[in-house]
Amino acid sequence: MSQISSTSLSMTLATGFLLALSIAGRVNAEAELPGESRHVATPAELTRKTISAGFDLEKQSRIADAEKAFDQAIRSGGFAQLPVPERNAALVGEADTADELGDHARSHVLWTQLSETPSASTRDVWHNRLATAYGLKDFVDSAHCVATIAPRWPEELRQMPGSFIREIRAGLGDSDEADRYRFELYDALYRASWKDDTVDASSFWRDFSRLLLARHDVAKAKQVAAGITSPRIALSMLVDLRFDAITSGNPVFDVEKLEAAALERARLEAATHPEKLALRVELLSTLLDSMRYEEALKLADGIVATVGEGKGPRAFVDFDSHYNWILDDRERALIRLGRVDDAVVELERAAHQSEQGDANVSQAINLGDLYDQLGRPHDALAAVSRIGRMSPYGLMQLECVRLWAAIQLHDSEAIDRHMAYMRAHRADAMNTWDDALVLDGQEEEAASDLITRLRDDRSRTAALVSMQTYGDVRRPPLEAMLVDKWRRIHARPDVREAALRVGRLVSVRIDPGDI
Repeated sequence: MSQISSTSLSMTLATGFLLALSIAGRVNAEAELPGESRHVATPAELTRKTISAGFDLEKQSRIADAEKAFDQAIRSGGFAQLPVPERNAALVGEADTADELGDHARSHVLWTQLSETPSASTRDVWHNRLATAYGLKDFVDSAHCVATIAPRWPEELRQMPGSFIREIRAGLGDSDEADRYRFELYDALYRASWKDDTVDASSFWRDFSRLLLARHDVAKAKQVAAGITSPRIALSMLVDLRFDAITSGNPVFDVEKLEAAALERARLEAATHPEKLALRVELLSTLLDSMRYEEALKLADGIVATVGEGKGPRAFVDFDSHYNWILDDRERALIRLGRVDDAVVELERAAHQSEQGDANVSQAINLGDLYDQLGRPHDALAAVSRIGRMSPYGLMQLECVRLWAAIQLHDSEAIDRHMAYMRAHRADAMNTWDDALVLDGQEEEAASDLITRLRDDRSRTAALVSMQTYGDVRRPPLEAMLVDKWRRIHARPDVREAALRVGRLVSVRIDPGDI
C-alpha cells in the first residue's frame, strides 16, 4: 500500500494490547479456582479475545478471516470499554487487512479515524491515510494529508515526487471548497520551502498569491510571488489585472530578464548534475522557449549520441522516465527549423519509448497531432490506435486528434461522436475544447466561449495567456491555418473588449509553445 508497512505498524501498535491481554488472561485463570463460581467474561474481555484471534489469523495469512474478526470486535458493545491503545491496535489491524483484501474505501475510513485520534496520530498513520486517499482519487483528502504531513514530518514531504503533488493539485478541480483545500496545501508547501523535483514550482506560487489577494493579504502575496522564476508564469500574472497589486512596478516581473535568468540557471543545474536527464529536459525546454532552436537541437543530438547502443541507463539515473521528453523536444526544435520529415521520424521514435514504465501516451498523442497538422489523418488515427491509460486531460487531447482526423476524412458520424464527448468533458481541457470548435467551423461559439472564460475568475488567466502575441515561428501547414483562425477571433471587437476589461494584451519574444 505504501513505503511503510502497515502490517508492521499493526504489530507495533498491538504490542501494548497483547501485553495487556496476557495479564488479563492470568487474572482470569487465577479467578477460576476450584470450588469458586465460574468467571463470566465481560463484553470488554470478549472483544479482547476477538481482537487477539484477529492478530493470530493475520499471522497465519488468513487475511479474510482476520478482517472479519477485527470488524466484529470494532462493532461489538465491548469495544468502547477497552483502553485507547487496544482500540487503536484493532483499528490498525482492520485497516491493514481491509487494504490487503482490496477494500480500500474501508481502509481509508479506518486510517482517517486513527489519524484523528491524538494517541495514534503518527507519521505512519498519516502516510497510510494519504496512500489510501490517493489510491481512491480522493484528492481533497490527499491535499489535506500533504498539508498535515509537511510541517510535522518535512522529511516525508521531501520524499514525495513533484508529479505526485501536481496530480493532487490538478485533481482538486475548480470550486470554492477546492480552493479552501488548495489554499491549505499551498500554505503548507510554502512554509516548508517545497521545491518541485522536476519542474519550476512557479505556478504553485502564482496560484497561492491569487488566493492570498482574494483574502486581501497583499503583503504575503508579494512575499510568495517573490519566489516566481518562470517567465511564462510571470507573463500570465502581468496580463491579468488581478495581480496588479503584486506586479506593478515590480522588477521581479521583467519577462526578458526572467528568461535570461532561467536559461542561465538551467545551464548551471544541468552542468552541476550531469547524471540527471530531467535537468537536460529542463534546459532543452528553456532553450526552446528562448527560440534558440539550433542550440537546442545540438544539445539533443549530443544526448542521443551519448545514450546510443544501450548506454542510457548507465549515463543517466533517470533515463527511463525522461528520455522520451528529450526526443519530444528534439522534434519541436526540428519543426521550428523547418525540418518536418526529420521531426516526424523523431516523434515516431519517441512514441516507442516507455513513459514512467508504461506504454507511451504523451508522445503517441503528440505524434497523432503532428500527423493531423501535416494533413495525414490515416497516420494520425494509426498513431493513437493502441494507447494506454491517461488522465481526463489526456483523453481530451486524444479525442481532439481523432476529431481532426475525422474532419479531414469528412467522416460526419465520427465528427459528431468526438464532438459530443469533448463537449461533455470540456471542463477537463478548455483550450482543447475551443480548438475543437474552431476545427469544426464553429468559430462563433468559440468566440463566445472565450468571452465566457475571460469573465470567469478561475479560467481567466489561461484565456488571457492564449491571446498574447508571441514570437513568430515555423508551423506545419494545418496548424498555421488553425492559428490564423484564432488570430481573427482574438481580433474581434467583442473578444478584445472582454479581454481588456480584465487584462492587457502584450507582445513577447518567446516561443508560443502549444498556443
